[in-house]
Amino acid sequence: MNFIRLAAALIIMGLLLATAGIVAGVREDVRVEARVDLIAYVDFEGKIQTISPDGLRSNQVSPESEGFFTWPTWSPDGGQLVYSGVLSGEGGLLTINLYASDTDGGNSRAIFVGEPGVASLLAEGVVHYPLWSPNGDRLAFIAGTANGLTLYIDDLSSDQGAEAVLDNGPLWISWASDSDRLLVHRGNDHFIVKTAGEIQATKLSIEASGYRVPAWRPKSNLITFATGGARSDYVVSSATATGSRLGNITEIGGTWPTPAFLWSPDGRFLALSESSRLVGYKGQSLFVYRTLTIIQGDNPTERGVIHDPMLAYFWSPDSSRLAYVTVSDTRGVLRWMLLDVESGVRQPLIDFVPSLEQLTVFQFFDQYAYSHSPWSPDSDALVFAGSLSTEAVSASSGVHPGHEGFHVIVVSADSLAATQIIAEGFLAFWSPR
Repeated sequence: MNFIRLAAALIIMGLLLATAGIVAGVREDVRVEARVDLIAYVDFEGKIQTISPDGLRSNQVSPESEGFFTWPTWSPDGGQLVYSGVLSGEGGLLTINLYASDTDGGNSRAIFVGEPGVASLLAEGVVHYPLWSPNGDRLAFIAGTANGLTLYIDDLSSDQGAEAVLDNGPLWISWASDSDRLLVHRGNDHFIVKTAGEIQATKLSIEASGYRVPAWRPKSNLITFATGGARSDYVVSSATATGSRLGNITEIGGTWPTPAFLWSPDGRFLALSESSRLVGYKGQSLFVYRTLTIIQGDNPTERGVIHDPMLAYFWSPDSSRLAYVTVSDTRGVLRWMLLDVESGVRQPLIDFVPSLEQLTVFQFFDQYAYSHSPWSPDSDALVFAGSLSTEAVSASSGVHPGHEGFHVIVVSADSLAATQIIAEGFLAFWSPR
């Protein structure tokens, strides 16, 4: 009997160990794939914070040193944030650095130290533009130097600094899905920068001025760009990019004045907008886009056209919807709208007044869409910084009467458009997972 009990105990123990091994494996997989699901925001003291979407848990990421930190940028895995910091140095000269930290605030370090007294701006209140490679191994960033706006590549290792690649900006950039190439638009010229191994920039036979950001189609070898400009119309085209050569150039949409375009994350659709005029808003001149066309990627055909005047648009991570910002019926107030790509149904979400920094995101949305997404990882909600309009269209916005100043606001992307204020701040971006 004792032998039988011992054998049974050993069998049970073996099953438990095997089960524990399976569970450990599952837990390990879950840990690797787990969503971060946090929002990084900047408070009014110039500190970088992360906060849960319900606003219940927050954590400071930026160091305690005196300075003003802003423009947090998530790494693709959600494990790190890079952000700008403005510090006062010797003789009162300002030094503008680029920092990186783990999202729990640990391992904070300056990855790029600016030249004292050199404070070139990319846009109002913007001193750096960082863009992680899709695999998270490299960081491309643009910073102001004595040579003007300069593009750097950094692998964030501790044994070497960032490598300068191109200067004399403005510069607009887009990563290839393989993370080994970067597409750059500078002035009238376009370059492909090879980042694997020795960094090398090769000029392409594409010329266009005025338009901003070229786009690398996800999961493909196609680049999308505009040609023309100056005193002529633009032509938006795609071409295969092999090394420094272009082949199979396909015109997508004819001629467009100052176009902007974004590929959906899965590469199925291209959103292409045409600007009609500049408008003044909060002391800035903004492009208002007259039409937005959704184009099927593989065989360029129109899926639908929107004729709302819009300032910006952003693809959902699952590529099913497009959130865009338009003007409301109230002067000075903007409105989030939602487009379902398959059905073509449009839905108003919320009326609001953006912070000046949020307005900068909208003004240069075709660049910030790659690096600073308002979308939640599950494509179910949006985050932004601003104040709610007292005449907002959302049914739930009335529960926040009397709020003044700028807040971090979460709005669900469903028919209820439930809205929640989770913090006080002027910039906010959701983690990519």
